[in-house]
Amino acid sequence: MIVQKADNIYKFRYKCIIFTLLAVLILIGGCKNKADRIHSNAQNTALPDAEQSRDYIAVVTGVDAEDAKLFLYNIDAETNSTLDYTGATNFTNKSNGQITAAQLTPGEIVDIYLEEGSEALVKVQVSPDVFEENNIQDIHVNSNESYISFRSQNYRYQIGLAVFSQNKIIDVMEISPGDSVTVRGVMGQVYSIVVEKGHGFLRPLHYTDFIGGKMTIQGEMIINISKNMLIPVREGTHEVTMQKGDFIGTRSIEVVRDGEVEMDMSAFKYVKPEEGQVTFHITPVGALVYVDKKETDILSPVSLKYGKHSVTVMLEGYTTYNGILDVQSANPTVKIDLASEDADIEDGEKSDPKDEQKSSPAPVYDNEHKITVSEPKGAEVYLDGIYKGTAPVSFTKVIGTHTIILSKEGYVTKSYTVSILNDDEDILWNFAALVRKAGAG
Repeated sequence: MIVQKADNIYKFRYKCIIFTLLAVLILIGGCKNKADRIHSNAQNTALPDAEQSRDYIAVVTGVDAEDAKLFLYNIDAETNSTLDYTGATNFTNKSNGQITAAQLTPGEIVDIYLEEGSEALVKVQVSPDVFEENNIQDIHVNSNESYISFRSQNYRYQIGLAVFSQNKIIDVMEISPGDSVTVRGVMGQVYSIVVEKGHGFLRPLHYTDFIGGKMTIQGEMIINISKNMLIPVREGTHEVTMQKGDFIGTRSIEVVRDGEVEMDMSAFKYVKPEEGQVTFHITPVGALVYVDKKETDILSPVSLKYGKHSVTVMLEGYTTYNGILDVQSANPTVKIDLASEDADIEDGEKSDPKDEQKSSPAPVYDNEHKITVSEPKGAEVYLDGIYKGTAPVSFTKVIGTHTIILSKEGYVTKSYTVSILNDDEDILWNFAALVRKAGAG
């Protein structure tokens, strides 16, 4: 009986061990299954965000951080829209790094992700497909054919092209040559332009003595000086020089974007010099030169009062030259060839060849057709800085790319870059109304 009891005890212990091992295995298996389910759920949660395709691509036109609103131009639908965002909305840069809504600026192109079946904004990503070109200063807008050129490349644009200056939307034609811009687009198409450095306007005053001469702005622009000028100039500080012959005046101006600065040239008065320094070139060498019947040394420039002087040139074996020299400039050059009995006088005021390259090419006119600017009524109209009259006004058609400036007392001056075709047709322009200056009555 004692042996049987011991066997029973051993059997009981063995069964307990077996049950314990089974329980442990079941527990481990259950925990593993639970962990697998948790891991599986975590993967499933991430999949929609990782695999979800964007709903559309858009240009950011504004961000209202206070009311948590995002203003967009839907490129695909060509419509404007406003979306609310929350703390759960995911904002990322091109490489999917986290950013804030406030870091988005007008002109950014973004991919929009919406919650399925609703307008709830899930994610906004700066589009990785977008090209971005900065500090462009040679941009050319062809509004007739809807393309933009810069850095020797052409890019198409749509009617809804978003153009920003100081976070405000402007017309693409308001971009002036010389403005510094950032351009964004996709695959040869431009979707947004941001003017980083724009232009203002220079109005010269009291400069009658310079009319007919040249005006140089910071060594970059050379303009023929005429009456009633209003000139677009890149914003910033510039040295402006007016010159007519030996008469020179220089002023420093500060140009602000969309502002108009007056440059008073009354401090510079033309005083006609009493004498000119005349350089003689005589062929052949060795001839005697008499000015006003006095033998004159011509190895260096000769000082002569403005006005008429008699000149005689003699050399044995050649016919004597007798002529009248009329000194009317500071540095004239006189060339006399005894062999041909010919004299040539140059006034010594030829322009620098470098300046000729910078100057605008001669305009091409279509005298059979007109350009008419009808709106805004009452605005002064300038073509390439030259006054044409008050709208409505008509003037001779000029072919090529030009700048139209509209100015009116108490209103913000505007300029438009226009492309004028040689198409044997008249042109009628109605521009947008000018905006009143802040504080103007």
